[in-house]
Amino acid sequence: MNFLTYLLLSLVSFTSQLSFAQEPIKFEAMVDGSSRMVNAIYSKPKQPLKPKSPAVVIMHSTGGERDGTTQPLANALNDNGFATLQIQLFSNPMSAPRFENTNAVYFNALKYLTQREEVDGNKVGIAGYSYGAFASLFAATQWVTQTYGSGLKFAAHAPIYPGSCWMFTQWAKGETTPIRKLPYPANFAKTWTGAPVKIFAAGKDDYDDRDPNACPEFVAAIAPEFRSSFEWIVYPDATHGWNQQSSSFFVRGACKNKGCTNNNVNNPEVSTKNNEDVVLFFLRSLANK
Repeated sequence: MNFLTYLLLSLVSFTSQLSFAQEPIKFEAMVDGSSRMVNAIYSKPKQPLKPKSPAVVIMHSTGGERDGTTQPLANALNDNGFATLQIQLFSNPMSAPRFENTNAVYFNALKYLTQREEVDGNKVGIAGYSYGAFASLFAATQWVTQTYGSGLKFAAHAPIYPGSCWMFTQWAKGETTPIRKLPYPANFAKTWTGAPVKIFAAGKDDYDDRDPNACPEFVAAIAPEFRSSFEWIVYPDATHGWNQQSSSFFVRGACKNKGCTNNNVNNPEVSTKNNEDVVLFFLRSLANK
């Protein structure tokens, strides 16, 4: 651990209390081709780092907003000087929109945050779990940003247990996958915005066939001129959904598209460590600039 990491970690504060000054809000966005109102929870930092605070958009997993994934991270970020906006896109996994058709949600959330007088619109990051990790990664590509950003872009990205890094490896190479043919240009994942991206991966993620090298291989497949903005960490003993209730379910595209049972094993130690790591990433990439 270098001195900067030690210093930042010593300054990070974590509590189990609810986020400060939660405010339910709504904003409009296109989802699956139709305009709808999206629910979200906005929280101010407990103690602003600067007159205008950095902020993070947080997106839940396929389990929906009731899966409880976003609140602990929002608490940790609020405790450390960040405003947060927790997206509540759906409650029932059966009603989940196709993730490739939700980009407008996150960029409209970014637009909303830039209009808050206490938020620094140039220092807004995005974090997401599983389903939300796809959002975080898509939003880091130039094509998605230019198509949906209306001149805005996220300043940092934290995809958390994205699973399916094998898919992103193929997309980064300009290849298609038989399970997920996106309505995007074939080369959409070849050019990136250059904003810092840190992938937080599980070493025993069944979506990636329990291959701990799946996400590092994705980063290695990114064009050299963009690769320097990417980093990753693999929690070797963690599974997909480490901060969700333990469960097992068959997924057709899991095990690198072979189809298999995905096992989510709740892991409080990894959950706590990941919250710390994500906060440190955003402190370095947003708060210290």
